[in-house]
Amino acid sequence: MDGDVSVRLVAACEAGALDEVRKLLARRVNPDLARKHVTLKCRLDKGDTRTDTIFGESCLALAIIHERSEVVKLLLEAGASPNLNVTWRLSHAGKWDVTYWNENRWHFQYRFSSGLLLALGKGARVSLSNCHTKDHQFGPWQTEAETQGLLRVNHKGGVVVLDHPMKIGDQYKEVHLKPSLEIVRPLLNAGALVTDEVMEALLRLGEPSFTSLVHAHITKHPEARVHVAGLETMLPGLGQLQMLFTPVLDDTDDTPGSTTPDVKPLPLQLPLRTAAATRPPSQSSLSSSGGPFRSPTPREALALLPQTETMEDNKPRTNGSSVLAPSTKVTFGAHKRVPSGGPAVASSASPPTRSSSILKTPSPKQLNGYTTTNGIQMSFVNGSNRGDPALHTRYRSGDVLPGSRTRPGDPVGRSRTMSGDKYPRTIIPSSSFENPPPRGSSPKPLPPMPTSSVFPSPPVSPVLSQPSPQSVARLVASQLRASEDLRNENSTLQSRLSLLSATHGAETAHLHAKVAELERELAALKGVSDAVANNGGQHWVGAKEVKRLMWVAAEFQPRDVDEMGLQLGDQVFVNVEYPDGWASVSFAQEYSAILLFTLSFRTP
Repeated sequence: MDGDVSVRLVAACEAGALDEVRKLLARRVNPDLARKHVTLKCRLDKGDTRTDTIFGESCLALAIIHERSEVVKLLLEAGASPNLNVTWRLSHAGKWDVTYWNENRWHFQYRFSSGLLLALGKGARVSLSNCHTKDHQFGPWQTEAETQGLLRVNHKGGVVVLDHPMKIGDQYKEVHLKPSLEIVRPLLNAGALVTDEVMEALLRLGEPSFTSLVHAHITKHPEARVHVAGLETMLPGLGQLQMLFTPVLDDTDDTPGSTTPDVKPLPLQLPLRTAAATRPPSQSSLSSSGGPFRSPTPREALALLPQTETMEDNKPRTNGSSVLAPSTKVTFGAHKRVPSGGPAVASSASPPTRSSSILKTPSPKQLNGYTTTNGIQMSFVNGSNRGDPALHTRYRSGDVLPGSRTRPGDPVGRSRTMSGDKYPRTIIPSSSFENPPPRGSSPKPLPPMPTSSVFPSPPVSPVLSQPSPQSVARLVASQLRASEDLRNENSTLQSRLSLLSATHGAETAHLHAKVAELERELAALKGVSDAVANNGGQHWVGAKEVKRLMWVAAEFQPRDVDEMGLQLGDQVFVNVEYPDGWASVSFAQEYSAILLFTLSFRTP
């Protein structure tokens, strides 16, 4: 039966029996569905007995925990996935009653995000749960798992039966997990994903040999390095996330004729959670190519996405003078630039309010997000207040655009290229700002920004017309969690079905054997009954008929089903006497009861 094979495979993987594992895997059993069966039996306070069975550790988890590197290779070759969650539960122990049973029978849970994290001995999540409260972290065991590699696992065997555990420790055994290159290497070769959690686990492990192995693997197989699982492809319009995961360029030199430096991606992007991530941005920290580097987390990356804002009208200054704003350069990715270097002048006459996704200053919340990331780069020249209204990008006739070389009085709408310019500049018509439409009438649309083949305007992302990136990220995360829960539930149901099938098959085989045994006993009894019934009319070889009454001279106790018990003085009728000293007799009162007794106990 498949269930019996699965149980045997679990026991063989745990014991490291290579020949048995090969033989069982040759029967095409799914190693991901073969899991330990753990049964808890408890006697409650009122004499009621409760039993519950769950699935424990998988074959791959057991092979990793018990350092069976050859078994790990065999399981991976048979199709075991190194990226499935590794979970198992442990029962509670104590004085059992109905409430304690309902709430705490499976109280402890270990969880690793993947088999690779389990092999590294880092990233364990130990939680406590019952039927009425949510899971919460169990600090002591989690700390021991993280610092000492101490894990609590179920007892050995494919089927484990816990009979009324009374104290903590009866229901599990302790194992010290030791990371091994001979286990990590086949996991990577089998397609294990190197997530941010794995990179942090390598940092906490602090073993150069493991770090070098993973570094070499993701250098050779870049697709194994996963930052945000599928966010760019699961929903339309999320392609902007890609530009937040590109390396930072040393782009401090913005002089004409300068060339863009080559991108040098770091294959091993180890997260560095240092205080530098919270300091205000500085010119030195942003322009240096040797500064600290870390990959943004999905939540931080989404916080840095450009959002649609409606600019409020700037109130005119009391003295009527223009206010110089700091030059802000915001670079999303490696190929999108906003020119910097020129002052922005606040207009004394408020133009019509409009929303812009191209010419807009990031909010302070966005500016405080990162200082040294591979996705966003910011520098402040004048160092004025980020919340100053002068930061808004508004212009009027005669004002100098940031980074441009246009002058007041140039022909309106004419595109001209100055010496040293990287791309054509265009004069914005003054009528668009100085002559606003009358009150109550619809404002005239502003002329579109001209584009060129040298520096085209970036397209407006469809994300800007959709809900906020945070909402989309939460939706994606929810969908991913739901998908993972369904996948785990499906695996659990398939394993339970396999267990029920195995149990049903075993019970059926036992019943068939019992029926066959009963049939054999029935046939034997029937033969004896027929022989006894025919004794009165058959003349066996050497038998002679007696046909007379006799009295019992001594007590006789029967020892078989065809013998008759006699008491001293009983009167019996002897039918036939046999050569071996036995006779077919009956009581004188009941001639139909014909049984055997030895003639040595009778008198003539």
